[in-house]
Amino acid sequence: MLELSLEPAPAEVDLGKLTMKLEPVQEWKQIFRDAWRLERDYFHEPRMHGVDWRAVRARFEPLVDGAGSRQDVNEVLGLMVRELGTSHAGAYGGDVPEAPGPAVGALGGELIADGDRYRVARVLRGDASAPRTRSPLAAARVVPGELVLAIDGRALTTAEDVYARLADTVGKEVTLTIAAPGAAPRTVKVVPTGDEMPIRYADWVADNRARVQRATGGRCGYVHVPDTGRGGIAAFARQFFAQIDREALIVDVRWNSGGLFPAAMIEHLRRIPLAVFTPRHGTPLRVPGAAVHGPKVLLTNGNTGSGGDHFATFFRVAGLGPIIGSRTQGVVIGNVSMPGLIDGGEVGVPALAYTPGPGRPAVENAGVVPDVEVEPALVEPAAEPDPQLAAAIASIVAQLPRRAP
Repeated sequence: MLELSLEPAPAEVDLGKLTMKLEPVQEWKQIFRDAWRLERDYFHEPRMHGVDWRAVRARFEPLVDGAGSRQDVNEVLGLMVRELGTSHAGAYGGDVPEAPGPAVGALGGELIADGDRYRVARVLRGDASAPRTRSPLAAARVVPGELVLAIDGRALTTAEDVYARLADTVGKEVTLTIAAPGAAPRTVKVVPTGDEMPIRYADWVADNRARVQRATGGRCGYVHVPDTGRGGIAAFARQFFAQIDREALIVDVRWNSGGLFPAAMIEHLRRIPLAVFTPRHGTPLRVPGAAVHGPKVLLTNGNTGSGGDHFATFFRVAGLGPIIGSRTQGVVIGNVSMPGLIDGGEVGVPALAYTPGPGRPAVENAGVVPDVEVEPALVEPAAEPDPQLAAAIASIVAQLPRRAP
């Protein structure tokens, strides 16, 4: 049956011609006032750590009149909230203009001058399972020692900056003319990346894991946790469950940038053996199976912060093993989502006070002090490029039970 509607069809409104006039300084003053109120109303300690918050406003608000950009306003807000003396207090975002200029492509390797040509000195391996960690040179099967003779058919010499030729090539196919010493030139297709750090990070983790495996005869695993957010949790899962057949584990949270509370990762690390079921034929079944029951060591450094601080604290509270490295940042008073400022900017409000518990030292502005303090290598190259990892390996080797000859 046909149904007829008596409601009029909605009229289309053309919003393309609408404009808004904005007085930036007036908006910036509102942003300042809103940020000040958010700290006043949600800071974890109602007395504001003894800071006269009204006096702070009177001191910093006049600086907004002299701001020349939205970035200047963020600087003023950052100075204001840091008067509280706690972590996770800052300002970012908003109508900050993006820096102009084309994105420069990177090839996932290192080129050095060899006469008047560029030679490939190193090809990063990366991890081909994900686009952001895939090395363009490795994907094209370029090897160290080969010369880069041309880019997109135009000759390349050291008289020209190779990265100037790679400007505006991110995500675009580029043709390289490559020649091995004494061999005929060949062409390969590469897609430059805009950020080479994920590729270098993948190589660093793989090299550390290989070093631990060599030093312990494959008995100890290695896991690096880059943060305690969703990416770090995924990284932990990928590495941990792939090494549950190891007898021991080195967990590395150096440069951990934080995120969420790492309780679930600590729970996996503290699993204890409950039972073993042995069939007549086959391999004994451990319960729980997804666990490493042997000795563990945690690595920290001065760039371990926020959730990384908590990781070190929880690791110690759980009694999982020694902490080796250097003191963590000590930034554990966390923030939560706050209403955005009028232009989409944000201000960090330290709203979650951290209580270490009876008899435990404070961590905020103090950090977690390792059981064994080892400073990183301060020169490059060094005889031992990673003395902290070397100390962790020595600790694990000393804890592993001796195998019968």
